[in-house]
Order: sequence, then structure tokens, then C-alpha cells
Amino acid sequence: MTEVQVMRGTYKGQEGEVTQVYRHKWVIHIACITHDRVNDSIVNASIHPSDILFTKLTLNNDCRSLLNHEAKDYVTIDKEKATKFVPQDIIYNVN
Repeated sequence: MTEVQVMRGTYKGQEGEVTQVYRHKWVIHIACITHDRVNDSIVNASIHPSDILFTKLTLNNDCRSLLNHEAKDYVTIDKEKATKFVPQDIIYNVN
């Protein structure tokens, strides 16, 4: 699971695992961060992705291969240092 920490807002400092990503509304739902509605039901709090910090990122093989494939497009040559950046310099090994 991907673990995050809330950096801003009402839930600042709380940590948890991402349970759902709602891409249409640009919000993330995190386990253990809930609030009560008027009708006494408990719902997950919606947190904007810019307000969180990823503390542990886990990827499956498909996501890892996609990142490595996209990193090949960003291979550049630094003209001042005359060194070539390889995909390993851009994307680190992620658990």
C-alpha cells in the first residue's frame, strides 16, 4: 500500500494508507481519516493531492515498467559537464 502524510489543512500531521483515488474530483481518500456527516454517517475525508507527502510508495510491475519506459524519453546530455544522464539517474528503484 501507498502510505502518505497530510502536510496542510485540518488533518495536518496525520498519516495513513491511500484507500481510493478519485481522479475526476482531484481528491484522495486516506484510511483512518474520516468525518461525521449531519445524518450521523461516517465518510472518508477528501484531501487534495497537493496537501499530502508520500512516505512509502509501492508499485506493481506494470507501473514500474511504465515509469522506466517514460524515463527513457528524458535521457539528456548535459553540455556543460559533458555527461549523459541515464534512466537510473532520473528514476530511482522504488519498492
